[in-house]
Amino acid sequence: MRPTSGKQLSSDLSLLARYYYSLGKKPKQIAKLLEEYAEKADKSSSGEKLAEFIDGLAHSDIRKLKLTEIDYIRITESELERINMLKKRMARKLAFTLLCLAKYRNEVSENANSWENYKLTEVLAMANLTLRVEAREKLISELVDAGYIELPKRLGNSSIRVTFVDDKSPTVLRVTDFRCLGYTYMQYMGEEYNVCCVCGKLIPRDRNNRRKYCTDCKNKYYDERVRSYYVPTGRIPILVSCSQCGKKIAINPSENWLDSLCEDCKTKK
Repeated sequence: MRPTSGKQLSSDLSLLARYYYSLGKKPKQIAKLLEEYAEKADKSSSGEKLAEFIDGLAHSDIRKLKLTEIDYIRITESELERINMLKKRMARKLAFTLLCLAKYRNEVSENANSWENYKLTEVLAMANLTLRVEAREKLISELVDAGYIELPKRLGNSSIRVTFVDDKSPTVLRVTDFRCLGYTYMQYMGEEYNVCCVCGKLIPRDRNNRRKYCTDCKNKYYDERVRSYYVPTGRIPILVSCSQCGKKIAINPSENWLDSLCEDCKTKK
């Protein structure tokens, strides 16, 4: 789950209310699910105002608005040609990410006009870029000067408009996963990546090409905070999930926890 707060949290909650309503959820169920999402998305989100907002969403007509289903975002030949003209690798990854977000906005809103409204920190995360504040500003400035993007005139508005959208050109790539857009672009350009065997996210290959899990899934299956108890030998068993059924099992820290099986799954194997 991506971090979110403020206006973005409100937007996410509104979208989720519509989604849960489409699944046939009742107002009380919708409210409970929205509360759980808000707590996970932003630990500081609480109070009467948020509770009133969530209750309003769960009972208002906004939940009945039809959801837009998008199978993929099409990237065209001329768009990729423009991106490939950029000299810096990080500039190309960011331009590709902004392009995908802008085209997504065009799909869900007739008046988007190729503007995307995500926070820059979220955009950089999707672009698989980690940059200091000074480097971020310099990179955005370079894309503006090169004519790839436009910034709003109003101060405090973080939206960015992509200027090189060209839907008339032939389609060369269909994007269906927005979690690692920077890696998606580099993979299309010939770089090799692995796929997390749990969540399907693209992950960079390590030196021995043995990486199977993304950081999030690795932490999920191996978390030192679940160390349960000490035994006389001084070893500390840890609790992990069976790689087949998900049941919690205790193993020695020196064992291969990523491929551990419970006794039932061992017998089935």
